[in-house]
Amino acid sequence: PLQPDARILQHPRAHRLAHDRVLGALAVVRDARSVPFNTREAQRLRVIADHAALAMWKEQLYEQAQAGDAAKGRFLATISHELRTPLTALTGYEELLSDQVIGPLSDAQLDVLARVRAVTEHLAAMIEEVLAYTSLEEGREVVRPTDFLADDLVVAAAAMAEPQARRKQIAVICESSVEPVRLTSDVDKARQVLVNLAGNAVKFTDEGEVRLSVERVGDEVRFSVRDTGVGIAPEDLERLFQPFAQLETGPTRRYGGTGLGLYISGRLAGMLGGR
Repeated sequence: PLQPDARILQHPRAHRLAHDRVLGALAVVRDARSVPFNTREAQRLRVIADHAALAMWKEQLYEQAQAGDAAKGRFLATISHELRTPLTALTGYEELLSDQVIGPLSDAQLDVLARVRAVTEHLAAMIEEVLAYTSLEEGREVVRPTDFLADDLVVAAAAMAEPQARRKQIAVICESSVEPVRLTSDVDKARQVLVNLAGNAVKFTDEGEVRLSVERVGDEVRFSVRDTGVGIAPEDLERLFQPFAQLETGPTRRYGGTGLGLYISGRLAGMLGGR
């Protein structure tokens, strides 16, 4: 401790440096009657200062990354909401033309409108994925449990995947459980998980089938989505559950999408107490 009558103080000073930036200074003080600091003690203080500077620098990087993630989330949410409004109008105009409310159309014109509908549905699905991602990241999603049958969930998910599969001439097959399984969970979130998986299965399958099933395995209820598509290499599995991750990158990739479907599915499954 410092003495009240200390006049001259010895205090080796070590600057906290990180990547050529001074973040602060570490000062250790002894009064004039104490043993002077030796070289080894001064070196130890410099090591402590270096570790402190590194910790402070990492903390600053972490705060900057958090701020960047928050800004990215706000940007994605804003853009997605802005895109949703004109897309809704475009869908309405397409329906008016397809229903021939304005006037009769030829088969060629109806075929073009069918293609327009497919594109707008794809874009709408991408926008909804981005909005679901931002909602999850901001912690705005809540679980609203209800009672439902597992088989009904499988049938509903298959029905949503069926139009895309029909365009690719792929069969969507449902397999019911041996005995009815009743669940208490958030049916909308559970359905979204299965829809994402089934949609992926259809997207990456060019011929054959997509099969959805449910079964009780011990104390668990297991939903499965199987397809006859290109498959996934074991070493690539972990990458797929990262946000915006896709196995194919660059302008020549064959399959579109945001790379959010499996990430959202994993997060939703975790919210429901599953995996």
